[in-house]
Amino acid sequence: MARDTITIKLTLEADFDTIQSLRRSLAFGPTRENWEQLLTQQATTFLSTYHLHPLMLTATTIVSRCSEIKKNPTPPPLVKEGQLILWDHELNQLIETLKVGQPDWWDWLEQARTKSFRYESATGSFTAIKENRRGRSIWYAHRRVKGKLKRVYLGKSENLTRSKLTETARKLGQV
Repeated sequence: MARDTITIKLTLEADFDTIQSLRRSLAFGPTRENWEQLLTQQATTFLSTYHLHPLMLTATTIVSRCSEIKKNPTPPPLVKEGQLILWDHELNQLIETLKVGQPDWWDWLEQARTKSFRYESATGSFTAIKENRRGRSIWYAHRRVKGKLKRVYLGKSENLTRSKLTETARKLGQV
């Protein structure tokens, strides 16, 4: 009887700290073996409902080394001249632009996947980073000046107006 194989790739997407924690726990034999055994049992039970016999299934977990993973592989979206520029770096094309202060700007800021953006203007530049504090989103501006990281509180998403962003860039530029 001829043998053939099907390879299934499992991709886990989560925040950087979660992935790093999982990577550390999978680096040790027992955790990895338990994970592989669970996958094998579940998949075998599922496939046996299709009366596929004989069936040999093996789950193998490949964990990349930490040095192979970049914390932020693509640059954050850019806000320049009052416009948020959403760019697809894989396809190297513009997705859309949103005007700062318009309803779609506020909606974008509140999306769970929105974590940061880069702000650039004639008065200065910074990276805005969203953090969760007591169950709500708070924004901070970050800029490295003479080797030191400077951080300025921006506030809630509704505070991120064009004038607030411009003033923050000016303040960080003076530091």
